[in-house]
Amino acid sequence: MAKFCPLFSSSGGNSIYIGAGNDGILIDAGMTAKQLEQGLWNIGVDADSLRCIFITHEHSDHVKGLKVFTKKHKVKLFMTEGTYGALAKTDALDNAQDCAIIGPGGEDIGCMLIKPFPLPMTPPKAADIKYRCPTAENSPWLPTSEL
Repeated sequence: MAKFCPLFSSSGGNSIYIGAGNDGILIDAGMTAKQLEQGLWNIGVDADSLRCIFITHEHSDHVKGLKVFTKKHKVKLFMTEGTYGALAKTDALDNAQDCAIIGPGGEDIGCMLIKPFPLPMTPPKAADIKYRCPTAENSPWLPTSEL
C-alpha cells in the first residue's frame, strides 16, 4: 500500500514523501537538510532509505535543502530538462550529484512508476508527477497535486 505524507507545504518550503513498503521517494526538498531528516523521522522513514528525489521546479521553497541533503544521503535526483537547466545555473546542485532527466514517458524507479506532467503555472518548465504502483494491475496514474 502506498503511503502519502506531506512533510512541509508552505511558501517557506515544500516536501512530500510517497512510499510503498520499505521504498519511497521525496518530492522536492524545500526545507533544510536537518528539517527534512526530522520530517522523515517523524513518519518513521530513514532518510538513507529514499530511492530518489523528484524536483518539481527550481524555486527555493522546493530546493532549499537539496544540496546538503543529497551530499549527506547520496540519493538520486530526477527532474525535467527545463528544471535541470534552471538549477544548473544556481548553486543548488553539486556536480557530484546523481541527476537524471525524466522524460515524458516517465521512469520506473522500482517502488513505483513516476511520470512528469506540466503544471499551468510559472515557471513553464515546472512539473508535478503522477505515480502508480507497478505491481498493481491497471493501477491508475495518481497526480500528487490532486491528493
